[in-house]
Amino acid sequence: AAAKCYFGATVLHQLTLGQIALLAALPQSPSTYDLVAAIFIQYASPAMREKLFPLIKQTLKPGGLLILQGYRTEQLQHGTGGPPEFDHLYTEAMIRKALSDMEILELRCYDEHVDEGKAHAGMSALMGVVARKGRT
Repeated sequence: AAAKCYFGATVLHQLTLGQIALLAALPQSPSTYDLVAAIFIQYASPAMREKLFPLIKQTLKPGGLLILQGYRTEQLQHGTGGPPEFDHLYTEAMIRKALSDMEILELRCYDEHVDEGKAHAGMSALMGVVARKGRT
């Protein structure tokens, strides 16, 4: 059901490895986790992200933390990895809006050299976020 909802796929072989990994990481139980780390989940389309972020927040216990790491839109200028679609990349305003119901403890935009294999090497435009779900 999730494969159809997020990707329009009705059979497993229609999914990419990245899509399968994303589905495997989807939360199964609400208010279960103290921490969720969402690291470079940007192959999710904006429509999927609108569904995914609320699910991630739903799985956090009250007071739980979200760690989000990803590429900013400036990454397209570097061309050193990540999705090539502008709307898959983060802006500070977009993340602040998506997490407006959470307390943002840190939101850091920075450029840094990464060396994570052939597809992710060189200067990169990154964003790191730590946000806390409300305690009630």
